[in-house]
Amino acid sequence: MMNEKGFTMAEVLAALVIFSLVAVPATLTMTRIAKGLKTTDKVLGLRIAQESLNTSLADESERYNIEREVMINDKKCKIIRMVEENDLSIITVSVFCQRRPLASLKGYIFRRS
Repeated sequence: MMNEKGFTMAEVLAALVIFSLVAVPATLTMTRIAKGLKTTDKVLGLRIAQESLNTSLADESERYNIEREVMINDKKCKIIRMVEENDLSIITVSVFCQRRPLASLKGYIFRRS
């Protein structure tokens, strides 16, 4: 008798099928989790933008340009508020995280003469 080393084709295929049955659901689950985290970042960015815009609309002393950093899910993010003063004041608040836009809101204030 010869001393056989290695695996047969059937054993390799069986191992590949078992690996696939475990790897595919795990990959799909990780993809869903990653998408959920991105959605959470966007929701938090939108809330931060809304809060900043509401503050600017309610309080005239808060109507100035600003750029500041905040942490969203342990990531450094940037809030940029730009104010254009005319007969129609436009306040734009944008939130960026890792140079990717998360949210952008505009508010308008009409001035009566």
